[in-house]
Amino acid sequence: MLTAADVMTAAVITVRPETSIHEIAKLLCDHHISGVPVVDDEERLLGIVSEGDLIGHAQLAGEQRRSWWQTFLNGPAVLAQHYAKSHGRTASGIMIKDVATVLETTSVADTARTLEQHRIKRAPVLRDGRLVGIVTRSNLLQVLATADVSRPMDVTDRIIRERLTDEFEEQPWAQLAA
Repeated sequence: MLTAADVMTAAVITVRPETSIHEIAKLLCDHHISGVPVVDDEERLLGIVSEGDLIGHAQLAGEQRRSWWQTFLNGPAVLAQHYAKSHGRTASGIMIKDVATVLETTSVADTARTLEQHRIKRAPVLRDGRLVGIVTRSNLLQVLATADVSRPMDVTDRIIRERLTDEFEEQPWAQLAA
């Protein structure tokens, strides 16, 4: 079974919380990447900054007024959070703090599922709470591109049946047929 450790990029470009948004933008451009993990001195993951976080920044995209209905529906706490993020000057001010991660022992299938479920492009890989790599959609595509599907898999009927049953149990439409 392939794991996140087998497909991850181990040489992860990271930033510290005090890294300026301009430095982050330059890193993304220079290295042709779309996001960077934010770590402390012990490589513990604090958050992540993506292109989207930078593009939405007030200094780069210009001030954006929210419509009256967004103001009404979001409430003051959400509006204050949006304001702080759009005016942040460092990684700590604009980073997403609630980051979906995987362990290095997480299967490739579960890693792909994490990316899909959270609608994200990358998942930091952790070992003992520390960043050891990152798995991107590109890493997963490389697995698909190099997989030899012409050779039959060495999987028993029992395992196939268990996988199908597990998959169907997760589908809301499967319950309708019962």
